[in-house]
Amino acid sequence: MTSKRARFDVTVTEVEAPSGKTAEDEPVPPWVREPARFVNAADVVRLRPAVSAADLPLGSTPSFTPEFLNQHFEDEAIALPEGDRPLRIEVLYGASSLKLHVSSDRPMEGAVEEVMYAFAAQLSAVESDAAAVLTGGPVTAADLSAYGDAVGAYTVAAAAGGGKRDGCEVRCGALSSSEAAAALNEGLQSLMRFEIDGHSPIDPTEERWRLFSVWNTGPEGDAGMALAPQLVGAATVFLFLRWIEGRARLVLKVCVCVCVCARICIRTHVLYTCVCV
Repeated sequence: MTSKRARFDVTVTEVEAPSGKTAEDEPVPPWVREPARFVNAADVVRLRPAVSAADLPLGSTPSFTPEFLNQHFEDEAIALPEGDRPLRIEVLYGASSLKLHVSSDRPMEGAVEEVMYAFAAQLSAVESDAAAVLTGGPVTAADLSAYGDAVGAYTVAAAAGGGKRDGCEVRCGALSSSEAAAALNEGLQSLMRFEIDGHSPIDPTEERWRLFSVWNTGPEGDAGMALAPQLVGAATVFLFLRWIEGRARLVLKVCVCVCVCARICIRTHVLYTCVCV
């Protein structure tokens, strides 16, 4: 048997972008182009959940870097004089309330003050006092009724070596059903801007919006002290009708989902899956 090998002649053509640059070129970040003027916002801003008063001091518990900061700072760059560096800006949020508190490790003066005020103005549910992020959420499991009907429950297995098994409860309710649900969504939308490129807030007065929330109903603090229910995760869902296979069906569009486990920082995921029921 004789084998034949085909020969392909490939011609590579360089295509120029409208700006005059080649297609392989990428914009140079401002902090690389002008390092004396700009810093990378990702090197400055951190997110951190708070469960108890022990978590309130700046940098006292693990934090994480937001996925996106382009909606807060142009080109994700912060104009900052070299004399005000390094700078750390921390967004503290309550693990039950999702209220926010913004602080920094430098005095509020000069360029630092300008950056802080401009940044905080783009967030909602911002508190001037760090301790306030621990208020406004559910105090006991009975308070979870404000976030809708219970639609499920599950138990998280204890870690290796024993320990307490955490019980979790899933709630679903309209964003317009209660002040508590609307307040939780306000903080949720602020957090979404850090993890969704091109995020826009939703209208909580629209009756077709639903809030799914998952709560740890039996968290324990130091020395076995019981804590308020903590938000494990949340998702906003939009209900609409679509004509499918000859008849109208209800479709659930899961728009955003966030995990905010206590003392564990988990990134946000965007879900565009439509589920027909």
